[in-house]
Amino acid sequence: MLSRLSSIADAINGPILFIAATSLVMLIGITAFMVYFAWRYHRRRNPHPEDIHGHKVLEIVWTVVPTILAFGFFWYGWEGYK
Repeated sequence: MLSRLSSIADAINGPILFIAATSLVMLIGITAFMVYFAWRYHRRRNPHPEDIHGHKVLEIVWTVVPTILAFGFFWYGWEGYK
């Protein structure tokens, strides 16, 4: 898919494609959730909003998942660097 212009192209192209594919999936997912929530909680559909209090499991998930992704990106890039 990507041209091999050097002897380390395979070590570089793999992490770049992994990061690009993961970013694209996240972009599509986040955009879909954003559109859904904008539609679901529109002012006409929900004229009297309620306060939302903390949800510990959700907060842990949205902290742990990006951390795992960042370590995954780092590890894959590090393997190519070595």
